[in-house]
Amino acid sequence: MAAEEFVLRWNNHQQNFVAVVEDLWRQDTFTDVILCSEGRVFPAHRVILSACSPYFLEILSKVPEHQHPVVFLQGVPLKDLHSLLTFMYSGEVVVSNSDMASFFRTAENLQIKGLASSSCPPFTVHQNLIPYSNLHPIPVAKGLLLPIMRARL
Repeated sequence: MAAEEFVLRWNNHQQNFVAVVEDLWRQDTFTDVILCSEGRVFPAHRVILSACSPYFLEILSKVPEHQHPVVFLQGVPLKDLHSLLTFMYSGEVVVSNSDMASFFRTAENLQIKGLASSSCPPFTVHQNLIPYSNLHPIPVAKGLLLPIMRARL
């Protein structure tokens, strides 16, 4: 006779997971990669970037896990990078109509899932969303010894 088994399910697991990961990012906790654009830096998590973008998966998989790379994203507007990170961490972002073309061009170049034409499922545009709080990029510390990667789009 087989032992009786039970399925235990955490009903709000996905919502909790997304909220915790976003909080870790906003608090710069456990970050292991730095993205640079227009002289500003954005700490991030390799696993999130890699899960959201085949482009990031390709370049970050070449760096040993114990190293924390600095990736210079030449030609990526600061505003677009911030918005894309917000999208990757929270699943949504507010973008003004005037920034839409640049935002989607950058998303396409970085192959961001959910936004790039090759990704599935497609995004949904909602208007009049509650504004999100801004992430404040930090300047690079002098003497920071991290591997540097130059990403060309």
